[in-house]
Amino acid sequence: MIRFVNKAAEATFGHSAANLAGMNLSDLVAEIEIGSASGKLSEFSYKTSQATGIGKDGENFPIEISVGEYVLENEKKYICTVRNNTDKEQMEQRLRQSQKMEAVGQLAGGIAHDFNNVLTVILGNMELARESINKQQYSSAHERLKLAEEGAQRAAQFTRRLLIFSQRDIQAPKILNIADVIHSSVQLIATIIPENIVIRTELLKSEDVRVDFNQLQQVIINLIINARDALPNGGTIVIELSNRHLDQNYVDAHPDAKVGDYVLLSVSDDGTGIDPSISDRIFEPFFSTKEAGKGTGLGLATVYSVITGWQGHVSVYSEPGRGTTLRAYLPVTEFEGRQNIEAAQPPYDLTNPLQGCVLVCEDDIDVRRLLVALLSESGLNVLESTNAADALRISNEQGNNIDLLITDVVMPEMNGRELAEKVVADHPMHVLFVSGYTTNIVVHHGIVEEDINFLEKPFSRAQLLQTVRNILEGA
Repeated sequence: MIRFVNKAAEATFGHSAANLAGMNLSDLVAEIEIGSASGKLSEFSYKTSQATGIGKDGENFPIEISVGEYVLENEKKYICTVRNNTDKEQMEQRLRQSQKMEAVGQLAGGIAHDFNNVLTVILGNMELARESINKQQYSSAHERLKLAEEGAQRAAQFTRRLLIFSQRDIQAPKILNIADVIHSSVQLIATIIPENIVIRTELLKSEDVRVDFNQLQQVIINLIINARDALPNGGTIVIELSNRHLDQNYVDAHPDAKVGDYVLLSVSDDGTGIDPSISDRIFEPFFSTKEAGKGTGLGLATVYSVITGWQGHVSVYSEPGRGTTLRAYLPVTEFEGRQNIEAAQPPYDLTNPLQGCVLVCEDDIDVRRLLVALLSESGLNVLESTNAADALRISNEQGNNIDLLITDVVMPEMNGRELAEKVVADHPMHVLFVSGYTTNIVVHHGIVEEDINFLEKPFSRAQLLQTVRNILEGA
């Protein structure tokens, strides 16, 4: 039961303070069930969630709700903070539509090229069919008319795709297989990808998600266009799909993420990369590094808006001059009997300590500190270095006392592969490569080879320690 409200609550829900006092929260928030408020309130505790508000006249509107708990006089109390998101949602819808029309403009140019080819086929075959009919060569005329009909069907398919993509957002979330959406998106966008750019897909079997088809297609196309624009001289775009569990360690480092199971959509390129000084701004609306007239800065802002609107998470990893990986985490659709992704993995035995000496080479200070802490707590003797030159010095000092080198793949001056080759040549040891890029992109770029020990960031403590154990024990 509601005991007290402020003026903002009166304005949000349209009731007076006197009327609000004594009402149940289920009268104001659609997701709160009558008779089970305390159980439902715990779902909103200490986090900001999207929900549906109920106004005085029964109208629904989008809200953000956060619930805090405290105990007063041995009785549990709740403080609910509610924000009306109507204006924000309308602005995001306008943002998505504006960006969508920019993408439509690009698609239209590519489709116009193919459409002209189709028209050439239709008109040419119609002309030949007319001549065949005049010569009473009806079999030839029939074949020409059939080819013209096929061309017309292709043209209809082009326009149908463009109309579907350009329509205004009427969200219709449904259970989707993301791999199917990726295939249709790649097919749709093929007309605006230069011949010197190759698109590769690595789509592992993934869980289903409940999202809107058109919005997901827009996200995928935006990510591909962003990767294409980073490859002015050609290159490779890799689209990957897999299941991921984000644990508390990851969430602690990424406050906008939530613990849970996700389908991970990654789009990587081996292009120009993003300068670290602007990496925090790439999801801002209208922020663009492109020349005037070549982009509105809405593409990645739209991706962020859509994914977070689905309670998902977006991250970016980039190295200037080497490429970028953008990751979109989409929450898995829950159903009775579904096995958690984390539960599907064998648990790691933290009580069984590791033995050996590990040299860590990582130029990112936060990642290096985390690696050192996790490895040290597991019982290993850990040596740390900030760059390749430092790692070579430590390796020479230690001789053959080091059992494993853990190195970042992409580093200034000397990359991880070059470092490993130099170190192992003088002092044989195991090597584990780690990187924010996916396995496929670093292998394709020639930085590391296939069938090597590789761990993709972000990784959990269990993933790291199990990988290290497997290497050291020769599993």
